[in-house]
Amino acid sequence: MGSLVSKPALLHKLPSSWAVRELTAWCEARPPAATLDLASAYDELRLLDNLVNSLVSRENGKKRAEEPGTAETREKDDSSNPSSEAIVHAAAYEDRLNQLRSRTLELSRGRLRPLKITDLPPEILGIVFEEFLDAQITSLGECSGLVNWNYIVPEWDSDETNPDMAAGVRGVAISLAYWPEEYAGNLRRYMELRQYRLAGDYRSHGTNSDKHTPDPNQGLHQLKKEWSEYVLRVEVGGDQTPRSKEQEILARGFADFRRMHEEYQQLLQDRAFTIKLASAIARMRNARSLIFFGEWRMVSLSRFGPDFRWAHDNDAGMLSRYMANPIMSRDCEFETACAELQVFSFRIPPWGSFFTRHHTFAAAGKPHIDSFFGKILSRCGPHLRVFDLDCYRLLIDTPDISLENRFFHADYIITTLGKLPRIRVLNLVDMDLQKDTLEALCSGLGEDIMSIEIDRVRLHNGNWADTMDILREKTGASGARRSRHWNGKVAFWRLRGAEFDHPRDDEWSKSALEEETEKYVKGILEWNPLRIAAQELDKVNN
Repeated sequence: MGSLVSKPALLHKLPSSWAVRELTAWCEARPPAATLDLASAYDELRLLDNLVNSLVSRENGKKRAEEPGTAETREKDDSSNPSSEAIVHAAAYEDRLNQLRSRTLELSRGRLRPLKITDLPPEILGIVFEEFLDAQITSLGECSGLVNWNYIVPEWDSDETNPDMAAGVRGVAISLAYWPEEYAGNLRRYMELRQYRLAGDYRSHGTNSDKHTPDPNQGLHQLKKEWSEYVLRVEVGGDQTPRSKEQEILARGFADFRRMHEEYQQLLQDRAFTIKLASAIARMRNARSLIFFGEWRMVSLSRFGPDFRWAHDNDAGMLSRYMANPIMSRDCEFETACAELQVFSFRIPPWGSFFTRHHTFAAAGKPHIDSFFGKILSRCGPHLRVFDLDCYRLLIDTPDISLENRFFHADYIITTLGKLPRIRVLNLVDMDLQKDTLEALCSGLGEDIMSIEIDRVRLHNGNWADTMDILREKTGASGARRSRHWNGKVAFWRLRGAEFDHPRDDEWSKSALEEETEKYVKGILEWNPLRIAAQELDKVNN
């Protein structure tokens, strides 16, 4: 709290604004932090963060509108905008923030204990032990049970609760692994997956073998034969008891893979992990990043050579971890896994991260982005209820176009959706679309649509008027399903191209034409305002 003493003095030098007053009034109107439970405190922290980011974004947007300049100049100015600094360092905001953090820390300590190394599963301990070069430490990885660290390093107990340890953490990285149902629930598919991986290991070892080394192809052939016999016997309802070492390897590996799948599913569905993670990060006052990445350290059997049974006899722990290896994200069958997906949301980072806008992808990476999204969305259209796609961060490197005028060409992604008969929420943000693509998407919407938001979408090769006629029909504001009291949401912001291809007085506000178009789609206006705009545009072009 000592650092808060100097902040009010700093505020006298910074310009006050409506944003600071609004933030101060909001904080002062909140109930005392001491009366909140843990869930309410976390909810208010999120609300407070969203409010501050929104206010900072609005201030920076106004400043850019008043003082146009190059992208590099605006990036530098956003980080040093006095109005933004005044918001972030407002005394009422910092006081409320510290009160909420203290409250969450107090409640978390009463409910949760620090994570101990003995809480880690054997799979994680094995990875930790392999990082050491000391044989006495790596040998611990062969233990069948967990290691009692209270006797080995007793002083760790005091370090775990030491606030200085948490203060030293600058970031948290969480690795995501995949044990998908299509392999965990199908023995044959699991066998084919492991055969494919083992074939690669055998081939890589065979390139370095000599005449004294067993033939890797012969060992792989024997393995495939034993595994196929076992899978066939299980599929016809026969005896599931393994009859050879190779069959025992497959049966045990499949059981471990299923166990990892079930544990992973429980981890995703149980809020306990999220609560523990949030509690731990709340104590890390200097942490600045939380990263999720799709990499996993795979266990390798390269040191065992082609003799797979030798590994079974001499290092069962290593072998079981190899057979339970997750699959890489690039090998996931997203088309099958996402076939019944109901909610798809790809959003930008928090508003405060302006610098990430200027990171661009090479043009060669565009097909990979399209393929990734296309595989996820190719089969889920009939089940999809929410489609929320924000391409603000998907910038392709095109040096001849300024950053503010770059849009992601999303026609391929949108086309893969097909019809959306059950869709209720449709959000499209920051993208380029052809007229035919957008009209096909709108024509495929079902009658349950309740929210339509289109923000900073640029249309090519056509007009917006036809699209708005289709949306008006889908909302029930016209035609046989006409309703004068449609309660859905329609919002259009910063539309580009055709009728909206004209300079704006304020980039961050709705234009009069956008407001009238919203009323038309909702059925408040009888005539399409874009028809008149389109006629005027045709006169200018002709």
